[in-house]
Amino acid sequence: MKRISLTMAVFALVAVHSAPAQSLQDLDVLLGTALASGLDIGINTSGGLTNWLTPEPPPPSPGDLKMVCPGGQQWCAMFITKGTAIATYPRPSIDVSGYKTLTLVIEGDPGTTIQVGIKDATQPDNGTETKVTLQVNATWTTFTIPLSSFTGADLTHIYVPCEFVFPGGSQPQTLKVQSIIYSTAPPVTTMVLPQFVFGGGWYSALYFTNTNGTPVSFQVNFINDNGGPLIVPSVGGSSTSINLAPFATIIIEAPNAGSLTDGYVSAALPSGVQGYAVFRQSVPGVPDQEAVVPLSRTSATTSMLIWDDTNFTTGVAIVNPSNTPATISVVVYDIHGNMLGTSSLSLGAGNKMAATLRSLPGLSGLVGSRGSAYFAAASGNVAVLGLRFYGTAFTSIPAISQ
Repeated sequence: MKRISLTMAVFALVAVHSAPAQSLQDLDVLLGTALASGLDIGINTSGGLTNWLTPEPPPPSPGDLKMVCPGGQQWCAMFITKGTAIATYPRPSIDVSGYKTLTLVIEGDPGTTIQVGIKDATQPDNGTETKVTLQVNATWTTFTIPLSSFTGADLTHIYVPCEFVFPGGSQPQTLKVQSIIYSTAPPVTTMVLPQFVFGGGWYSALYFTNTNGTPVSFQVNFINDNGGPLIVPSVGGSSTSINLAPFATIIIEAPNAGSLTDGYVSAALPSGVQGYAVFRQSVPGVPDQEAVVPLSRTSATTSMLIWDDTNFTTGVAIVNPSNTPATISVVVYDIHGNMLGTSSLSLGAGNKMAATLRSLPGLSGLVGSRGSAYFAAASGNVAVLGLRFYGTAFTSIPAISQ
């Protein structure tokens, strides 16, 4: 990709925060029209156009950078570099390894997408660097991207701390950027719903609410038991982008239609977003039954639930949300703390299994008893959901994860 540097003399300069490591502060790459000292901006397109970026005046708002990718281009790119953009190596760089997230405030043509990337001082200008795709909204929206998403980039030597790559096309595309900040705040928290089922008598719904005073956006992914995409007809695919205004709430529904389909759900929730699920079972001749189901953290390596198989049946959904295979040991105890049995399960990366607790190898002895069950991942991670069944009635069992 050809790079043409464009020095924007109209930008005010602000100092890059470079506090000592013990008190590292956020790095403000761009605030309004103010670019951090020592950085430069370049723009280009597949046709070599460099006249489509305009700083919009700050007062009374913080101001922003307005980009209008011209129509008829295969791609457009705006890139911020350490110093003036150069094609030779070594390139100058900054160290962002002490930060956790890249936070952007953007708005633009609704329904369009933009790719966000970073690049280290050794990566070539051929577009092969890792980029994250965001769905653009018509209102100012905050996106928080974990720096771990930019695989392949050496965070200790970053030459391009932020770039925006437009997909191009026959029509112009507008994007405005109000701020670009490297933050020490924790990244979004990825949560999973270990069981998601619809059809064959089952309905599932996900509820999310934004407790923040600013809009948020995040992605919800539906995954089958083998770790691949799960198509949810009511969503129109295997994922959906959620945009929540301040204090807004949304529901995602998978109606009881067609044959039984199940998998699980993964959602990268920004700080301040809360959620849960509802399952509904419909059996002819009896009233519908519902249960509220909690979400589980993906970072846990152990999980515990309390079970009762006296007159009830305990079902479990077990997910390995990590990108490495997991070996999960299961140990069950009775009410007196006596071990009733052990089991060992192997789950591939991103895989899930669902079964009754008593049907797991080595755990048939829990029938007629009650107690606790401990799930531990020797490698990878584990997320567990428990369900208690009594005839047509059922409820969820909260699992405690660490």
